[in-house]
Amino acid sequence: MNKRGDISLWFLIEFIGAFLIAFLAIDFSVNLAHESIYEKLNIAKELAVQINSLSGIAGNAYIINTNLHGYSIYFSDNKIEVYDDNFDQIRGIYYFVKIGNDKLDLRFKKPSQLVISKINNEIKISEEIQKLK
Repeated sequence: MNKRGDISLWFLIEFIGAFLIAFLAIDFSVNLAHESIYEKLNIAKELAVQINSLSGIAGNAYIINTNLHGYSIYFSDNKIEVYDDNFDQIRGIYYFVKIGNDKLDLRFKKPSQLVISKINNEIKISEEIQKLK
């Protein structure tokens, strides 16, 4: 017999689930409305094209990126992720062709610039300009 005012455990689980679904739907629609997903994806694509271009160049070269709009960037193997913070559900992800056997695992937290360089057939990514040898 249920008394008035009693809350069952199943009701609490349904309530929390409904709240999480509503929160994710609102977060997704706000990001879509602000078009930040497209901006993140375009930054990831631009970085991937630059890495691919440097891979095909003979000799040493570098490219400086200052148009990052305050996003954090994560390079992992042959994938680029652009995001606001670690809990950001909507990330711009793009893949590039990697050269060499080196595994990338670089995380940049809202860098002011990124320098992608090719030195001795090796792609290096940092926040400062590397010396070309």
